[in-house]
Amino acid sequence: MQLGEAIANLNDGIAVYRPDGRLEFCNESFRLINGYSESALKFGVVTYDELGLLDEESEIVAHKPLTFEQRIVQLRKDGNNVTLQEYEGRIYERYQSPIPAGGIIILITDITEHHRLKLIQSTRNNVLELLARGCALDEILTTLVQDSEVLFPDMLGSVLLMDETGTRFKIGAGPSLPQSYLEACEGIEIGDGVGSCGTAASLRERVIVSDISTHAY
Repeated sequence: MQLGEAIANLNDGIAVYRPDGRLEFCNESFRLINGYSESALKFGVVTYDELGLLDEESEIVAHKPLTFEQRIVQLRKDGNNVTLQEYEGRIYERYQSPIPAGGIIILITDITEHHRLKLIQSTRNNVLELLARGCALDEILTTLVQDSEVLFPDMLGSVLLMDETGTRFKIGAGPSLPQSYLEACEGIEIGDGVGSCGTAASLRERVIVSDISTHAY
């Protein structure tokens, strides 16, 4: 009883599939991590393959392209049992292992912060390598912005530099932004009330604009 309660309350997701590919057990974390509704997880009825299909209502995209039988063979053949999956901005490590008597047991662990730290370290290494090679400033800034956009998938970044007079901006990097936007930012005056960027540079503090179509900045 205590073991069952512990598994049910784990933050990690756990699921067990029978030799015929039907779901035998899963805890609440497994359901939530995968975005399945309670009605979708019918023990002894729903199969490994059905849970991998696109659910039109929840729009959960399939992340199991193989059939249950193919996955069993692959697990036993190459030993490559760990994959990454993403859901609602979180990164999970998905470990699948065959059960000696048949079937599969799955363990899903939230590694978002660990994954994020690895990306940050990778970004630092990339920039340091470019600096050591004496690369041009625009190439270094472009790499920095691109790596930052990987860390924040919903973000588009840019770097603005002060010109020689210290009173206006010039473009440093903005690889994912429209050229028209970059051209509009070129030469913007630095000052309080001059857009969000000009204001931030003038006040030397962060400026957040929640609605760019109506805000004064």
